[in-house]
Amino acid sequence: MSTTQLNALNKKMFGVRLQDLLIIFVFIGIIAALFISKTLHAKQVKSQLIVLNIAAELSHNLTAAHIQWLTHSDGQSLSINNLSGYRNNNLDFNGFGWPTGINEVVNANNTQNVSCQEVLQALMTAHLQNNVTHSHYDQEKNFCRYSLKNSIAYINYDLTNGNVKVDF
Repeated sequence: MSTTQLNALNKKMFGVRLQDLLIIFVFIGIIAALFISKTLHAKQVKSQLIVLNIAAELSHNLTAAHIQWLTHSDGQSLSINNLSGYRNNNLDFNGFGWPTGINEVVNANNTQNVSCQEVLQALMTAHLQNNVTHSHYDQEKNFCRYSLKNSIAYINYDLTNGNVKVDF
């Protein structure tokens, strides 16, 4: 029997070579890396959708509250304490017509004592509130910033014009 025939016979007898195993392991590694990448991307997309959902609900509810303020203020730049119809009739509004919290309005243009957490609690469902881990009022920029669970995104609520923006 020749050497070539012996090598062919050995290959048939002992299965795959080391090189074949390495190729299979590399192939499995590539498939695993692709799967992990897709899974992480799906988690990121889910997180972003939750953030956008919270921002949309906050924006919608702020607009509804602002409309309520407009009907009570007759379009004047007027801060209102305890506006009826929101949070057991004790939600307060600044002179621009945007919610500032509960017993928080100082005067028509001064919103130094804003409680972003109270605004969130008054306007959001408990399910979505649970996704917010921290709120902060930036007095210089006159906005509330909300931090969210499992996300690097922030939701900003501008108390001057009611705009709600998401920073990813």
